[in-house]
Amino acid sequence: MDLKDKIYSELSKHRNEYISGQTLAKFFGVSRNSVWKAVNELKKDGCNITSVTNKGYLLLSGNGIISKTKIEEILGNDVTVKIFDVIDSTNSEAKRMLSCGFSGKAIIVADEQISGRGRLGRTFYSPKSTGVYFSIIITPDSSLSGAALVTTAASVAAMRAIEKTTGKRVMIKWVNDLYLGEKKICGILTEAVTDLENGKLSGLVVGVGINISTDDFPEDIKERAASLGVIDADRSLIAAETAKEFFDITNDLSNREFLNEYRERSYVLGKDIYYIKNGEKHDGKAVGIDDGGGLIVEKENGENTILRGGEITVRVKQKSI
Repeated sequence: MDLKDKIYSELSKHRNEYISGQTLAKFFGVSRNSVWKAVNELKKDGCNITSVTNKGYLLLSGNGIISKTKIEEILGNDVTVKIFDVIDSTNSEAKRMLSCGFSGKAIIVADEQISGRGRLGRTFYSPKSTGVYFSIIITPDSSLSGAALVTTAASVAAMRAIEKTTGKRVMIKWVNDLYLGEKKICGILTEAVTDLENGKLSGLVVGVGINISTDDFPEDIKERAASLGVIDADRSLIAAETAKEFFDITNDLSNREFLNEYRERSYVLGKDIYYIKNGEKHDGKAVGIDDGGGLIVEKENGENTILRGGEITVRVKQKSI
């Protein structure tokens, strides 16, 4: 762990109070000049740090860097933490880790993705420093039993973490998006990785992308995408709290109490929708979420059908004025 990351973690612990360079130097066993250089590197990384003679350094509001130290402190020693300034896709990195034999729990966090991935082969816009993009790995002992609930669990985990760290109340659009108002602020992509030799599940990868302060989106998504609009959110804390909640839920998926939260925060229940399955469009009304996380839809003929994720797109019908 480098000095820059250690100093950021220490300043984060003491927000709203100055820490002198001498105190930091003594605490970490380095020279004051080393502290000064590390602070300047943090500033170049986008940290809003002010310094006052005879007072020291103060970390002001702002997204700042992603701190491996802070994430490790929250998640503990049994979770592997990897941080990237820029990466193709955190999901891709997680799958590379599993293909190389990784086993256990991990979180891979990036400041920027150049090939962020979404459902149905779409990309996830992941600009530098205005969001947090991460993938969580779990390696279940069983086969795919309960895996269908993993995306549902991740949605609830991210919802809890966002509200806990920012105070923002978000809704869940079945099956894998979080909405603030009428726009998407978070996407989730779950992928199963199997062992080609024995066909057994070697791990599950859950990718999460949260728009925190992004205010400039590409033309093709700007009408439906938004951010939390919080410029002083702690991205390390959001990622770590999401992972912590996710591990707590998936530790025992036989306990379905989290589904009550999923239902209560549903963006689609009670609304007229249409869904596209196998290239065909169907109209209906979202009337429930079953205990497997499936969306119960009442079709126009009065019959119910249950959607189970996969290659299905759901849209809420907009009311005509």
